[in-house]
Amino acid sequence: MATFRDDLIQAHFEAHLDLRWVTDLEPKFKAAQLDAAEMEEYREAWRGHTENRDWDWWLDKVKGMSSAALQRDIAECHTAIETFRNSSETDR
Repeated sequence: MATFRDDLIQAHFEAHLDLRWVTDLEPKFKAAQLDAAEMEEYREAWRGHTENRDWDWWLDKVKGMSSAALQRDIAECHTAIETFRNSSETDR
């Protein structure tokens, strides 16, 4: 049974994955004109690879962070994603 802290750390990791995907990887796939299904396939493969590679490192990285700091960082990631998406729509 997962604890609140475990769920929070997982959400923190996923927020950073989402931010990286939206700002770095998704634009490249869109430029290559992949359709939504193809992008989702790549995204899931990338997420699995990244989690397998980085999860233990991430746990060590966040062990000293308070729950409040993790929550703030998650909110900042979500804000950055929205800002990036809004600016990308404006650029089009």
